[in-house]
Amino acid sequence: MRSTVAPEVVCRNSAFSLGKLLAGLLLVSLTSACNSSDSEADQPANPPAYAANKLFGIVPAQSCPFGEAEAAVRAAGQALAADERSIRVVIDLPLDAKDNVDMMGAASPIIAAIEVNAPADALGGFAQSLTSSMGACSIETHIVHERVLMRPERDWALGEPAPYGKAITVLQRKDGVSRARFNHEWTGPHAELALGWREDAGASEGYYVQNLVADGADNQAIDGIGEVDGPDAKVSGGFVARMRTAAHAFWFQNMSATRMFLALPHTIKD
Repeated sequence: MRSTVAPEVVCRNSAFSLGKLLAGLLLVSLTSACNSSDSEADQPANPPAYAANKLFGIVPAQSCPFGEAEAAVRAAGQALAADERSIRVVIDLPLDAKDNVDMMGAASPIIAAIEVNAPADALGGFAQSLTSSMGACSIETHIVHERVLMRPERDWALGEPAPYGKAITVLQRKDGVSRARFNHEWTGPHAELALGWREDAGASEGYYVQNLVADGADNQAIDGIGEVDGPDAKVSGGFVARMRTAAHAFWFQNMSATRMFLALPHTIKD
């Protein structure tokens, strides 16, 4: 996945030096000869279709206090889980409700999230009901195509918090980069880099999910939502491999626009 200085790159418990990583990323970003803008020749030929299969709701931190946000997403999650059209429902609460910071230690702009997998024809209605059920809290709703590349199987009770945290990153493409190019880079070379060091480290329990803006939802103000290992993950990878993954993100992502949320997932239905 991709990240603000990437969730797959920065981990509080990692053994490598954060200062060295940031210096390396800066050097790569300043010296890279890659032209991030698209020319006609750069456009991916026959880009794949990404059919809608998921609704991703994001609650901005400034919209309401945590207690109200938690109550609203819990109630919404239960209502969506009771609908026979939903397949999987997850609510995401802060990994640290007191501080709610991202992996860089900055205050997260997100206070909660909700994920609903369902047939494409149900997602629009779910988005409307979710928006109207949040009370004083506001919520962004994004219809996406979920690609699960690495995610642990659930072996704990429904409704209980997962035994791990995850980093959710809301992504935007760089100016001059088309959505087709963004999707090509993210799902192809970037995913290969990110999965490569996880697999090399024997990370069978790693977390790596991509949520792409679905076909027909081009008016959305974002270009993707990533889900990757949180700061408590046991997964580890070499410094060079992680830096390479993060450096690649600079080619197609607007890093300054990335929003990160360290979340504790609660699966309500699957």
